[in-house]
Formats: sequence, structure tokens, C-alpha cells
Amino acid sequence: MKIYIFIILSSLLLISCSSTKRYYFYATLDSENNKMNKTESGIFTEIKDSIKISYVYSGENINMNLNIENKAPYPISVNWDKSHLQINDMMPKMYKNIHRKDHQLEAYEIKENSNKEYVLLKDAGYNFRQINKRKASNKEKAVGDRNVKTKSLEFDSDNSPLFLTSTLYIVKNKDNTKEEYSSVNTFYLSSLNRIDKKDYKKIKRESNSRGDILCIRYERERNNKFGQMLVAGLIETAFFVIDTKLNEGLDYE
Repeated sequence: MKIYIFIILSSLLLISCSSTKRYYFYATLDSENNKMNKTESGIFTEIKDSIKISYVYSGENINMNLNIENKAPYPISVNWDKSHLQINDMMPKMYKNIHRKDHQLEAYEIKENSNKEYVLLKDAGYNFRQINKRKASNKEKAVGDRNVKTKSLEFDSDNSPLFLTSTLYIVKNKDNTKEEYSSVNTFYLSSLNRIDKKDYKKIKRESNSRGDILCIRYERERNNKFGQMLVAGLIETAFFVIDTKLNEGLDYE
């Protein structure tokens, strides 16, 4: 009887056998706009009419911060009722709708010689699993002051799988009149690099001091085919043993 219990328990254990594989990546971004400058630390900046607009990407998933520095001799503001974000060819989404639960995107003036920061995206999800990684190649890349071994995919503005287009409407409040202009900047995924867990932790720290690195990790369940085959064999064996014992019992009677 003990052997029957052992076989049944072993079968149930193996049936539930599956492995979870964890994947670690870091991604880099570039700008499609020639008027936008990328600093040595990866911060994207655009200067127009003494107004400096800076975008910073960092952390896990997609975090996008905006800094607006006003060096003009008049106050400015952002028209958040019109400003929006578009991902790939999806419908644009108003920043105000993204942040409807907080009040950071109010039309506060940015005074002369002052600046204001906004968190436009925080831990925004994007399905990086859908990117085909079959053509990834082994490369050693410099990240900060260290070299990291990766399996990398490189993209340009023609074949990138991810585009983020940010449109801001800047309002100039001068001479009791308001002038509005749009600032449109498109960012694209320029590389996706698979790394190990140890390097992931280091690069995650590094991304906090840069403006063009995103860190991505996800899990994927994998079926244990060997375990499933073994389960099938054990079940067949169990049925054979039980059937044999039953036949022996009938013969004995």
C-alpha cells in the first residue's frame, strides 16, 4: 500500500512541476528630433526662446520626468488640457487623463528664472516580451564605468519597436497676452540588452544618474517537458502495478 501512495504523491508532485525563468534587460533611448540635444549623462534637452525643456528616463519599466526651465523675461505655463503622449501608432492620451488622480499637472505659472519638474510617467508598463529577440547578438557594452556582457538588439528610427511622442503646449504670458507654441519630441528604443541578475542591479543604480536608460525584468512560466513525460510514465506504471495486484487478488480468491 505504501508504494501506491508513494507513486500517487510523486505523480501529483511532478504534474505540478514547472519552472519560472526570470529575464533581465536594460534598454536605451534616443531622440528622433534633431533639435533635441542629448547630454553626456543621457538627458534630452531642447531650448527655444530661452525656454529649456528636458526629458529624463530612468528606473524600472518606463519612468519619464520633465523639467522646464524658464530663462525668458516673462512667466510661462503648460496647457495640460492639450498636451499629450502617443505610444507607437496608438491613440494619443492626454497627460491630464494619465494623472487624473493627482494635481501636479495644474496650469501653474513658471516664473522668470525658475524651473518646475513633472513626473509624466511612473512605472508605465510596456510588453517588452512581444519584441522578437531571435536576432540578438553577444556584445560587451560600456555602461557607466563598467563593461557588461549582453545579448543585444540594436534599433534605429526606421525599425524601432517602440516610439514615445510627447507633445507639450507651452504658453507664454507676456505683455498681458498669451502666445502658445507646441514642442513635439519623439523618442525611440535604440537598444534592448539582456543581462544577468547581478549586472541588472548595478545598471538599475546607474540608470538613476542618467536620462536614457530603462530597466526591465519579467518572468515566464516554462513547462517542464521532462517532468511531464516522467509523470506519464509513472502513471502508466501505477496502473500496471494496481491492475496486476487486483488480478492476483482475484486469482487468490
